[in-house]
Amino acid sequence: MIIKLKRVLTLVKKFWTALKYGGWNYAIKKAKNYVELDITRFRSRTLTKTQEIQRPPIYPTKVSEASDVVDIININFYDWNGEILYKGGAERYVYDLACLLKENGWRPRILQNANKPFTKEFKGFPVWGIPLADTRKFEVMSEKYREICAGSHFVIASPLDLACKLGGLRVIGINHGIYWDGPKAMVKPLEEYKHLFDAVRAAQVVVAVDTNFINWLRTYDYQLALKAVYIPNYFDESRFFPVNKDFSGKIRILYPRRLYEPRGIFITLEAFKILLEKYPDIELHLVGQANETDTKIVSQFVKEHAPRVMWEEFDMEDMDKVYRLSHIVLIPTLYAEGTSLSCLEAMATNNAIIATHVGGLPNLVINGYNGILISPTAQSLITAVETLLNDRQQMANMANNGVLLSTAFKKQRWQQQWQNIIEQVAKA
Repeated sequence: MIIKLKRVLTLVKKFWTALKYGGWNYAIKKAKNYVELDITRFRSRTLTKTQEIQRPPIYPTKVSEASDVVDIININFYDWNGEILYKGGAERYVYDLACLLKENGWRPRILQNANKPFTKEFKGFPVWGIPLADTRKFEVMSEKYREICAGSHFVIASPLDLACKLGGLRVIGINHGIYWDGPKAMVKPLEEYKHLFDAVRAAQVVVAVDTNFINWLRTYDYQLALKAVYIPNYFDESRFFPVNKDFSGKIRILYPRRLYEPRGIFITLEAFKILLEKYPDIELHLVGQANETDTKIVSQFVKEHAPRVMWEEFDMEDMDKVYRLSHIVLIPTLYAEGTSLSCLEAMATNNAIIATHVGGLPNLVINGYNGILISPTAQSLITAVETLLNDRQQMANMANNGVLLSTAFKKQRWQQQWQNIIEQVAKA
């Protein structure tokens, strides 16, 4: 393939920009991603007429009501251009749910919003990007999903909000945690939550990953909250299991989250400016994705504190390797949290947990038993880290208790609970 000069110059520019902010490994990875994307675009422009005919339709085909198709509707799975796969907990949840459906004879389709139509395949599952809305307008997206999913056997709305216009269909809604509890949160009129109440009414069952959402819903409508079933998140015990660790020597502290404000990256960086200077026997491992703006901030911090601060990105199936090398895991969420998959995986692999008392995290962490619950501030994070560093036996005990507590959140149990819900709704 002949690459035009303009594309070569673009590649060089992207490489040097990535090198400046993230170092050689980051720059090489970004360059590789750009080349792969460029090749994909080139191939799509040079398809033969025969190949064009074989392309999937722009929109998923409607199916008969007797169908074994199950539509899992999302806002994101890839980004809205269909180029970047998101690697957060919600996306992993959807993939595991698709696997469960397939094992039980269903044909799941993953649908999401998009800037323009696209079709992808993720580990054998079709992912359809459909232009539904140019912003997060739940009512607009839901109305269009209703047309597309009308013939599916049932629909799983992830998040629940997308079910608000699906009344009359078989629907399971998933609430992954309250997302409206950020720094600008204040008391709002009931009308602000109308789409959520409509979504709960439209669904046969609402699966809530934490009790925080159920309790919030109960304060508005006790009867409506009875439709919600608490099924916490989970970990795969075949991949995430305890390993022996030495808590007396050098301590690796892991932040295994998306690197952006809601997940607490900035209070983490603020705290570790002080902690790294004060404690020479610690290192910070950042693992997760970041947008372009946050990449510059994080990369500068990594550069200033290398080699004691590392930043890497791993695929979903490789995260177990990361937890085996850490001693303390940070879940310093500011807002918009459920029962964190990262927290559960960290518990299962013999780590002491420091988490904020946000969202569903208190469903997982018992303060003083398997971790420390803190306020979402840098100073609270500093105090908690110092508490564990100054009492290594307590750190080891909390890690061991986390392993014991994690057994209540095994994936097999989650699968069985979901299987019961699916059978209930499929027969409705």
